[in-house]
Amino acid sequence: MVTAQTNKDPADETDKIRSTVAKRDNIFQDDYVGFFLDTSNDERKAFEAFFNPLGIQADGVLTEGRGEDRTGFSSQQPHVLHQGVVSDQAQLLDQEQEQ
Repeated sequence: MVTAQTNKDPADETDKIRSTVAKRDNIFQDDYVGFFLDTSNDERKAFEAFFNPLGIQADGVLTEGRGEDRTGFSSQQPHVLHQGVVSDQAQLLDQEQEQ
């Protein structure tokens, strides 16, 4: 699976984009984007992935009634390759999941 996302700052204030070289799963003080995959199509459980502007990721599983679980998720699932770039034009985030 390959996903890509381009985010543009409508106020043209790219200098205010918050992004640090954080540890994995510790990006929520930065600006970030993400997505959920409901692979069972039951609207009860979804895999989630979030990325800060530099491409550092946080991922886990969201389950109805249990909330989010990020413990051990990365060691049990395929690796995610990611690259983030912040420029004067836009923030570009590209992810590719290995099979």
